[in-house]
Amino acid sequence: MPIRRKKQEILEFWTRKSTNPNVVKERYEDVYELHKQRLIKVVELMTPINDITRRILDGYGIAGGQRMDYYSFARRLWKSLYMHGEVMYDRFTNALRTYYISTLSLREDILDDIIKEIRAYVEEIKAKELTAENVKEEGNETIIGGDQDGG
Repeated sequence: MPIRRKKQEILEFWTRKSTNPNVVKERYEDVYELHKQRLIKVVELMTPINDITRRILDGYGIAGGQRMDYYSFARRLWKSLYMHGEVMYDRFTNALRTYYISTLSLREDILDDIIKEIRAYVEEIKAKELTAENVKEEGNETIIGGDQDGG
């Protein structure tokens, strides 16, 4: 039988762990650069998603508050494809599309255009990342794919 902590024990543990200013400061200092690098990468990847969505919405003449629902759709779509890959993307895309159409009454043709454009953009990103991973520089020699002994 697992040992279960009471609410008070959990509260005491987290209070001690997270209220000591020195401990909290050290934790944030340790991960600051890592978080900063990740944030920069996400912002660089998300900016074109917003641009793609804006261009499509402008083309259809969508204005006002409903634009945010389309932006939300585009961001969730990008996350599913970029983070989870092709198999999950197809399943998730259909479910997400149905959800946004049925609950928020978004237009199918606009969602289909967003899906098509974002998929092309993410495939382009993944191709660049794959190329960057497969190219290694060893001194003056560049090795593409395989290992160093020509394999």
